[in-house]
Amino acid sequence: THLAALVQHAGWQIEVLPAGRVRPHTVADLVRATRCDQVHAGPRRAVEDPTTAARPGLAAAMGPTDELDYDAVVRLRAQLDALGDTLT
Repeated sequence: THLAALVQHAGWQIEVLPAGRVRPHTVADLVRATRCDQVHAGPRRAVEDPTTAARPGLAAAMGPTDELDYDAVVRLRAQLDALGDTLT
């Protein structure tokens, strides 16, 4: 992949952090494929905003409300921990 080539080319001169749509079910393959030793992730989930629930027009104009998905963070970390020293 392009990302793996970038990581290999950069060596230890710069640090490449894959980001964007990093999820528990993709992180292990991403790390294996790129050989990156870090990722940036902030999985979000949609939540209902009780202050705008009664006013759908206002809610639509403000855009969706979301929050950090803590369960996804825990699952993502577990996947990374499971990789252990297999990448060295």
